[in-house]
Formats: sequence, C-alpha cells, structure tokens
Amino acid sequence: MKLLLLTQTLDADDAVLGFTSRWVEGLAGHADEVRVIALEVGRTEGLPDNVSWREVGRVGSIGRWLRYRGLLKEAFADGFDTVLAHIVPRYASLAAGLARKAGARLFLWYTHGAVDARLEKAVSQVEKVFTATTESL
Repeated sequence: MKLLLLTQTLDADDAVLGFTSRWVEGLAGHADEVRVIALEVGRTEGLPDNVSWREVGRVGSIGRWLRYRGLLKEAFADGFDTVLAHIVPRYASLAAGLARKAGARLFLWYTHGAVDARLEKAVSQVEKVFTATTESL
C-alpha cells in the first residue's frame, strides 16, 4: 500500500498537531510508502525513509487550491493507492474526484462534535470515516 496522508501540519514541534508526526511514523510501519501533503511542514527529522512530504503553503486561496490539486495529481501518478484525509473534511472532498479516477481508496479521520454541510459532503464521498467516539462525529 502507498498511503497519501492529507493534513494541516507535519511538524513534530507543533503545539497542537505535533502528534501527527508520530502517526506518520506508525503508519509508515504498515505501508510501502507514505507521502504527506500538508499546508505547513516544519521539523520532520526522524521520520522513516519510506516517508516523503509536500508542502502546499497557506498563501492565496486559488493558488493554494491549484498547488493542492497538482500535488494530488503527482501522488496518483506516482502510484499512491490509498488516501487518508486527516481532520479536515474539505481535504477529502477535494481529493475525491482524482482519487476515484486513480482507483484509490479514500478515507477520512474526523473527531469533532460539529457537523456541517462540508462534513456531510465528505462523508458521502469516502469509503469510511474513522473517529474516536460516536459523540465525535
């Protein structure tokens, strides 16, 4: 399996999302390759050799969307066959069409009490949603 992880931040020093680096390390032990597409990338030292990353950046909404789409296309051209969108339903929705075209499986990790139209759309587009508790979704 070649896993593509879509997330906000890949940075072991991040005060809120620093745990994502540990998740990536754990996932890398179960996948042939892991690529992370993140808005921001900080400290990545110590990640396994089968992990790579691409940074989208936070500047400009249209430019960010174009960079994100380009990085998704690159990943599917490189043979990534499984996608896990982490926390942000919009990431799953933006990847859905390209993932379907590439024959890749698409999943969402979501744990938050709020339910809105973006979440409902994403849930309808993914194969499965992972969450911590039933109250989290």
